[in-house]
Amino acid sequence: NGLDDQVLREAAARFHANGASPREIREAIIAARSVSIGQGSDNDTLLRAANSIIGATDQGSTVLGDLAALQFCRSSLMLPWHDAASGAFLPDFQMPAHIKPIVDASTGAIDQQELGKTVEALRSQVNI
Repeated sequence: NGLDDQVLREAAARFHANGASPREIREAIIAARSVSIGQGSDNDTLLRAANSIIGATDQGSTVLGDLAALQFCRSSLMLPWHDAASGAFLPDFQMPAHIKPIVDASTGAIDQQELGKTVEALRSQVNI
């Protein structure tokens, strides 16, 4: 079972074309699953999610949402650059550009002070 490579590539291309962030992709997959419980395969669900995504018009709000979520995160096990099973930092993780400046490249630790400054600066610029 699992996802077909071609379906995965097609869905990724559609998500990318719509400027979808990882958070938006996750939301689209959850929505597609919720309306198709017991219907179709995982491949069908992924394509349904990719075809129904509404692209973000304001990347600033996406960035602010990501950074605000990091402010509320209380366990490194929830961070994608840490292994969920062992908790080990994954230095090869491809960090999004807006997150790189607030994460220590050698430990994966979040600089909470820098994160707070960045979020405050964005709040005055982003309309959410």
